[in-house]
Amino acid sequence: MADTFPTAVVCDPAFPTALQRTSDERWVTLTYVACDDTRGVARVEEVPEHVAVVHSHPSEEYEPRVAGLLASPPPDPGRGVHLSWPVDLLHDLEGQVVGYTARRHRSGRTWPLAEFVDPATRATIAPLTTRRHLLRVAKNVAAAAAALHHAGHANIHGRQFRTDERAGIVMVAIDELLPAAGTRRVAQDRRRLANLMVRLLSGHPWPDGALATLLEQSETDQTTAPAADDWYHAIHAAEQSSRAGELSAV
Repeated sequence: MADTFPTAVVCDPAFPTALQRTSDERWVTLTYVACDDTRGVARVEEVPEHVAVVHSHPSEEYEPRVAGLLASPPPDPGRGVHLSWPVDLLHDLEGQVVGYTARRHRSGRTWPLAEFVDPATRATIAPLTTRRHLLRVAKNVAAAAAALHHAGHANIHGRQFRTDERAGIVMVAIDELLPAAGTRRVAQDRRRLANLMVRLLSGHPWPDGALATLLEQSETDQTTAPAADDWYHAIHAAEQSSRAGELSAV
């Protein structure tokens, strides 16, 4: 399992290279490994098992949003799922919260899920992917979504996920999540999840009827969508049914 960070990159000077943790006011030194116009990801030199996510220009809503995430972590979604959940907040000299730290995911190569679900791209980046591997990826995404919904979080998008060679799922950009209560965000999440499951799993003769039923429903009915828990249990049943023999490569 890989234990090295990507090479450091040069980011906009708006990204600070040192911030204070809100829990103990200690300074941490940041070395950025990725950044775009607004968000940077950095290793925390004093705490190698953590990474930092930093915003160069956070909105007024940013601090209460990430503070709410810190205060309400989801239940453990199980093996094969890593949620890069906040463990501490980071603030600048003015006391403004501009980011958070999260536990680092130690893994080999990962790909954006958006690339993996495309069959043509998948044939290039992961040519040995099997149908069972697809089931595991789908089950792990469903487990992550179910855990987040149970904890009252929503606004889940496929772009927030990456997957690895073992069908593990890493969820990043956690600070894009929003409260679910009193909104239609869970219903919107369900529709996005159904579309993702159709792209991952349709076109294959799955041995368990529950999964086939959910896929058919999702392809024909755009007004309602199954809950993440429903996907998880149907995929788990299909996975158990397929263990009797190896499934052919996609």
